[in-house]
Amino acid sequence: MIAALVKDGRISIRALADQIHISRANAYSRIGRMVADGVISAFTARLNPQRFGLGTSAYVLLTIDQNAWRSVSWMARYAARSEAEGTIDRPRTRHAPAATENGRKPLCEACSRPSP
Repeated sequence: MIAALVKDGRISIRALADQIHISRANAYSRIGRMVADGVISAFTARLNPQRFGLGTSAYVLLTIDQNAWRSVSWMARYAARSEAEGTIDRPRTRHAPAATENGRKPLCEACSRPSP
């Protein structure tokens, strides 16, 4: 009886009784006794997290230079949009500055021009 209930918690008493070859009255009394004794603690539904809209989530902690947040924010938005659209090409119009060296103006990684 337990195996049948675990397999399908929404099975009707009639179908359960037929499946395990007992009377409906006996099935009712057995289920009632198991609920009263705490053998069955709840009747629940198992959800598919992806179909329910609960995909994988993550908290990310970044340590960056104070003035780099704009380019990091832009790159994160671009990556999220590209993933959602299924594209992975690098942008050609937006200037994403590379790291500065020796106080020079950073160059855009996409087109090698000075960043604005």
